[in-house]
Amino acid sequence: MGFSTSLQGQASHEALLGRQDAEIKLLETMRRCLTTKVKSDREYAATISSLTLQGKKIERSEDLVGSLIAQSWKDIMDSIDQTAKLIKQQADSIESIVIEHISVLYSERRRARKVYQEEQAWLNNQFQQLTDDVVRKKMEYQKNLEVYKLMRSRFEEHYIKSGRGGRKLDEVREKYQKACRKLHLTHNEYVLLLGAVTECEHDLRTCYLPSLLRRQQAIHQEFITSWKGILHDIVKYSDFTTDKFLEIHARMQKAVDTVKPIEEYRDFIGKHKFEGPTFPSIQELIRHQWMSGLPVTSRSGAILKTPILRERWELNNDDVILLEKIGRGNFGDVYKAQLKTCKTDVAVKTCKVTLPDEQKRKFLQEGRILKQYDHPNIVKLIGICVQKQPIMIVMELVPGGSLLTYLRKNASSITQREQLRMCKDAAAGMRYLESKYCIHRDLAARNCLVGYESIVKISDFGMSREEEEYIVSDGMKQIPIKWTAPEALNFGKYTSLCDVWSYGVLMWEIFSKGGNPYSGMSNSQAREKIDAGYRMPAPENTPDEIYRLMLRCWEYEPEKRPHFDQIYTVVETLSQAYL
Repeated sequence: MGFSTSLQGQASHEALLGRQDAEIKLLETMRRCLTTKVKSDREYAATISSLTLQGKKIERSEDLVGSLIAQSWKDIMDSIDQTAKLIKQQADSIESIVIEHISVLYSERRRARKVYQEEQAWLNNQFQQLTDDVVRKKMEYQKNLEVYKLMRSRFEEHYIKSGRGGRKLDEVREKYQKACRKLHLTHNEYVLLLGAVTECEHDLRTCYLPSLLRRQQAIHQEFITSWKGILHDIVKYSDFTTDKFLEIHARMQKAVDTVKPIEEYRDFIGKHKFEGPTFPSIQELIRHQWMSGLPVTSRSGAILKTPILRERWELNNDDVILLEKIGRGNFGDVYKAQLKTCKTDVAVKTCKVTLPDEQKRKFLQEGRILKQYDHPNIVKLIGICVQKQPIMIVMELVPGGSLLTYLRKNASSITQREQLRMCKDAAAGMRYLESKYCIHRDLAARNCLVGYESIVKISDFGMSREEEEYIVSDGMKQIPIKWTAPEALNFGKYTSLCDVWSYGVLMWEIFSKGGNPYSGMSNSQAREKIDAGYRMPAPENTPDEIYRLMLRCWEYEPEKRPHFDQIYTVVETLSQAYL
């Protein structure tokens, strides 16, 4: 049983084409799924490698020198990293070998299907042409037979009427004879065509079609052999029980077996065993060491000589009582709190315990910047708590909340005079920061607070830098596009004049009473329009002098923008005029 004897009919031909189409679709599915598998395996391997890097970064690793547990953990991390590399190698092999072979097989399968379809169609066309010729010749024969019968009838009729002679009878006889000859010729041609089509059909069924189908079956079987090899490679490169994987697992088990609880602290005890008398508290121990002038340990030889007094802003976590959550920041929650010592209400920013050290350093950066500033229009730092988790930044509590919320909430009652005073407060704070070479980088109504008597204070220094010029080198993540100057967006270059641009947007927010800058535009659309020269129109009832100041702040070239001391002078003059 095979293609040549069992698949000669038209239905079988269509079924064979359908089977080829299904196999081609299956190859497409395999290629698509394996491509996804390669991507997933690579991402999985990369995640594992990243995990092992984090696993090797052990805090206070110097305190774990000689630890069997720590060494076992390091060996396990190394083994897991080797596993990730093997997984990636297998994914690379699937891409370079298996998927490539599938692509080649896919192309060959499509080409073979096309050749088979064309050859089958050619054979059918040859047979169909002969069949059509037979039909046409049969119709011609039937037509000539009718003509012959008609001419014969006319001849017999004239023969009876005219006898054996006469010109008319001769004409009819000639036509009759001509029709007879044509009928005989057509009959012979028809018989020959019947023989030819019979012979063609016989050759088609016994020679041509079987030969074509035998060749197709051989091609199909070759494809299946190649396909089986591809499936074998898929299994091979998806096997996580090979000798290499088993060797890695054995090394991990060996690392665990090296841990001996009785020996874990032997090295540690030898290095840190207590020397000298005992004391009821650490404070008394420190006092003894300071007063006696003796080394802390004979090994270290360290002597406590000069005490380092705690800074005023260095607070203990226990000095702060968290009362209620009032917001959420980039690093953690914000609370209303109270200082135990003086019962003063304060605002406390907390840092999530789970954040990596790099993020915690960025969180503390705001505190380090604020601790050296003292200005009525800058939120005041009270202290920083780092003795235990969570790390906290303690600042003055500004009761009015964010300026943006205040503007929107009181939009119907805010006067032009109040708006000018808000602009003046913000300009005063930014003038002070500029004098300290501080670039805020995120000046906006949402990052200003409203205090008692509606005084505006600059807040949120999480993105600030204490430099005259700052170049961003770590991408443009979390950049407030609609508030940021073009040179900062395009080149990552920040100066105090970038804050001037942002101050122009802040003035627009104040006079629009909390409106959204570049309303209806996405960040990318706003950026493109700004580069093309577009500037926001003045909000309703904005004084002409204020709008002109906004436009000066939005000069494309930074050197054409005013500095904050000039801005403050202009706004103060306008404020006096509206008294």
